[in-house]
Amino acid sequence: MPPSKAGAERELRALADRYGPENVFVELTDHQMPGDDDRNDLVADLAARTGLTIVASTAAHHASPAQARLAQALAALRQNRSLGEAEAYLAAAGTAHLRYPAEMTRRLAPWPGVQQNTVDLARACAFDFRTLNPEMPG
Repeated sequence: MPPSKAGAERELRALADRYGPENVFVELTDHQMPGDDDRNDLVADLAARTGLTIVASTAAHHASPAQARLAQALAALRQNRSLGEAEAYLAAAGTAHLRYPAEMTRRLAPWPGVQQNTVDLARACAFDFRTLNPEMPG
């Protein structure tokens, strides 16, 4: 096993030991970039080897493809850089946006169960903001 894969497996096991395997999830991300499928196959294999659950996300930075340039400009502003200076740190393509369930179903087909795992985790994390009663200072 390559050192990077061995190191990743070691870290996943350490996280699962520290927080419990039911509290550690392994994330697949697909931005339609070269290498995404290979990386996700590797990540899914690591999850299987460690007994952890895989989930998926778009790692969204903007809502739609039309907002990609705005998202890049805002990322540059957060870095206090011009777009030219920040270019090396920005996504190569504007593909980090929200996706419809049907598209995610197609994209996640190689990894059965990941979409339902993601929905289950989202439901487990959901809460009603109206029930919060923060004790803020006056």
